[in-house]
Amino acid sequence: MNAYPYIRCLFCHTGEEQKLARLIESLDYGKPLIPRKVKRIYRQGKWQEEEQKLLPGYVFVFSEHPVPFRDVLSLPPVIRVLRYADDLEGYLEGQDRALAELFLEKEGRIGILEALKEGDFIRITDGLLSQYGGKVLRMDRRKQMAEIELNVAGDVNRVWLSFQVIENVEE
Repeated sequence: MNAYPYIRCLFCHTGEEQKLARLIESLDYGKPLIPRKVKRIYRQGKWQEEEQKLLPGYVFVFSEHPVPFRDVLSLPPVIRVLRYADDLEGYLEGQDRALAELFLEKEGRIGILEALKEGDFIRITDGLLSQYGGKVLRMDRRKQMAEIELNVAGDVNRVWLSFQVIENVEE
């Protein structure tokens, strides 16, 4: 059995994620996780890496015990609990749960994606999205960033992630 049978995704005002995470821990509602991404930035003639929020405003909560929906929704920073149309409690299921578990496995940190260059097409071959599947919408090769579409509990989010071309494929 999973160590965390109850997983929720909470949405709060951007910038209040840490406040919400501390509150969840202090109330013993579970283990909060704020997904982060590593962004590559070209500064002073070299590539540097810095961490940023992957999904601003989102906090995943992993719990060993159920916490009443009203209690979670009443937390001051929470705007809403992501849930399905017929769902009363807001626990993640299916691919959404799998994505949250992958975030937990990676301790919330999404590193640089590796990709293969095939002409004008970049195919993600390693990293979290190769397991989960995210749609590549746009690429900025100069900045080495790709816009990826992620779907979490029905909320479609577009995020920019760094990538690194590891091998050129000849036609």
